[in-house]
Amino acid sequence: MRTLLAAAGAPDAGADWLAAFADLAVPPFLRLLSRGVAPAAHGQNLLVVLDAHARPRRLVYRDLADVRLSPSRLARHGLDAAPVGGRVIDDDPEVLRTMLFGHLFGTTFGTLVSALADHDRTAGTRLWRVVAAAAGRACDGLPASPENRADRAALFAPELRVKALTLMRLRGVDRDAWIPLPNPLADPPQRKCTS
Repeated sequence: MRTLLAAAGAPDAGADWLAAFADLAVPPFLRLLSRGVAPAAHGQNLLVVLDAHARPRRLVYRDLADVRLSPSRLARHGLDAAPVGGRVIDDDPEVLRTMLFGHLFGTTFGTLVSALADHDRTAGTRLWRVVAAAAGRACDGLPASPENRADRAALFAPELRVKALTLMRLRGVDRDAWIPLPNPLADPPQRKCTS
């Protein structure tokens, strides 16, 4: 990550880069969740297109195998669920939130913050505040519905559920296993669901 920023002539622009990426990624994914679509937006599925100065300009989502669809949320927005079944269809809001938040914030942003902070906890805290600010703005841009308020409360809750891949492999199971970790978006504590 630092090599990319240095090649673009901005070796100390990590927070700016992360803010640009967050402003590009978070609003559309929270809108999708609001409407009933929860993609697994981790680094293998979510690609970022950079401009000539290595700034995020566009996103490409490339794998729909792990997306979750909520027929009830889709219906409230006048949309029908695709004719699919199995684990793709799920109306449980916790499953939808875990799928999106665990992958997008726990994995994608967790990896970016870790790379940009380079083992500096103070820098990491500052970078998570950048992500939290983008998430707050994205939430503010959604309609004030009970579902959106509950999604926002879950996004800024004290714990964030992330996929436990090592545990899954050790147990030899094909279904997802999730574990709660301290949520870096939960700080500062004054962030509340007010809309």
